[in-house]
Amino acid sequence: MNRESEKRREHFHMSGYRDGIIAGKEAAAQQGYNVGYKESVLAGYKFGIVRGVSSALAFLPDELREKLVDERETRDKFQKLHDSVHGISTEAAMKLFYGALTRKQGEEKSGEEGPDSVSGPSSVSGSGVTATTDHLGNYVTELSSLLEKSPKIEVKLET
Repeated sequence: MNRESEKRREHFHMSGYRDGIIAGKEAAAQQGYNVGYKESVLAGYKFGIVRGVSSALAFLPDELREKLVDERETRDKFQKLHDSVHGISTEAAMKLFYGALTRKQGEEKSGEEGPDSVSGPSSVSGSGVTATTDHLGNYVTELSSLLEKSPKIEVKLET
């Protein structure tokens, strides 16, 4: 009877241990998902705005585009932004975002900024297009700058 009691106690102990491990993994996974979602949803939204605005302008007839954007140089920059953004596949955009996120986390852990923290030209592998930015956030900055020069176009970038 004592042996059977010991077996049951060990069985329940192991069951409880397994249940605790599973619950801990689920909680950690949920927490990771919550953090990842929070980090990525805004960046994805803003990148979508950049793609949408640049596409809308790129496909307008020239006379309408000229009415919205007075300066030829600014229209050309909008077109370059469109070409650059649409030259990046969804997969490449996710890789750029992941790279920027991991660099940011690495810098936060080390407490210093590395040489990659300053944006510069880089090539997006697999797209055949040279990106004019190091990460996706600079596209938003570029769009914002172009919108400042184009007061007839109203876009809300902040959420």
